Amino acid sequence: MDEGIDTGPILLQRECAIGPDETAGQVEQRLSGMGASLLVETLGTLSAGGICPRAQVIDRETYAPKIRPEMARISWEKEAASIVNRVRAMNPRPGAATTVGGGHLKIWRASAGPPRGAGETAAPPGAVLSGGAAPRVACGGGGSVILQELQLEGRRRVSGEEALRGRWFGLGDRFGEATEAGGEGPGPAPSGL
Repeated sequence: MDEGIDTGPILLQRECAIGPDETAGQVEQRLSGMGASLLVETLGTLSAGGICPRAQVIDRETYAPKIRPEMARISWEKEAASIVNRVRAMNPRPGAATTVGGGHLKIWRASAGPPRGAGETAAPPGAVLSGGAAPRVACGGGGSVILQELQLEGRRRVSGEEALRGRWFGLGDRFGEATEAGGEGPGPAPSGL
């Protein structure tokens, strides 16, 4: 340990890959088990004199900021991969969020959808597109995002298919619109709510 925050020498270190569909909660659970095993190994190896501490390269290290609610908001102008990664990063806390019809919607699972077709290119980011068993939403770069699991404020989590059957929203309805600050404002009232 030294005077700085997380600037002391590295004793032992492990790396692990993050799967393309893993959420922050899943990675956290896996890393907690790895961390516990690594701590036991470090203490045993350190007491046996088998560790040679190495200095951190401080100028390459970064601090993760505290997650604020506005960081969980989805900006539909972003490309599909960016939106899907935000959904994964915010699951389980605080949950990726958007607005629809003046209400709040959390998106728990999403995937990149196909590029928008010829009749969909004029759809603004955040607009619900046609086709599929789950809601497909227009996003930046001419792409789309498929909403696989979502939750309206005050309701239980449902699959995208259940949300369509329940008519939570329909073709052309629009999720939160971006504001100048990069947040979201209320969108038009969705049909079927």
